[in-house]
Amino acid sequence: MNPSLIHIPDDFKDDKGIINVNFPYKLVPSERIIVPLNNLLQPIKKVGSLFNRFLADIIKRPSLCPLNYEDWHLVPQCFRGRIIMFIRGKFLSPDGVQSVGERVRGFKYFLRCKYVKEDTIKEALYNLEKNKCPSTVGDQMWVGLVDYFFSEKFQVS
Repeated sequence: MNPSLIHIPDDFKDDKGIINVNFPYKLVPSERIIVPLNNLLQPIKKVGSLFNRFLADIIKRPSLCPLNYEDWHLVPQCFRGRIIMFIRGKFLSPDGVQSVGERVRGFKYFLRCKYVKEDTIKEALYNLEKNKCPSTVGDQMWVGLVDYFFSEKFQVS
């Protein structure tokens, strides 16, 4: 069965004038959004912005995307395949693997900048109160992420 392709009009906005990132989640399984690309195969226009924010949203969902791996290439294929199939189920676009890896790296960097300061010790991050931990990262992933932040490999990079 061929999915029907949806063109989002350029003026598709929510109350605040921003494309709503929840729109793709509301699509029926047979519909997908066409992502326009420039000559460098980068998503463009408002739909490109929606696509990029959708990828960023996926990264923040621990059930979809594990963060406790040092590198995107070390994430088990079952997780990577599930993410790619989820993206392809919502958008008609080229392979989003590189974009997802970049988003994962960027989100890890954001978390490190927010939680790890010069005098921060590893044990303090392990024992953060529930209301101070990032709500988008599960407990087991948080422990793996903290281990990565304090690893020699991360300190070098």
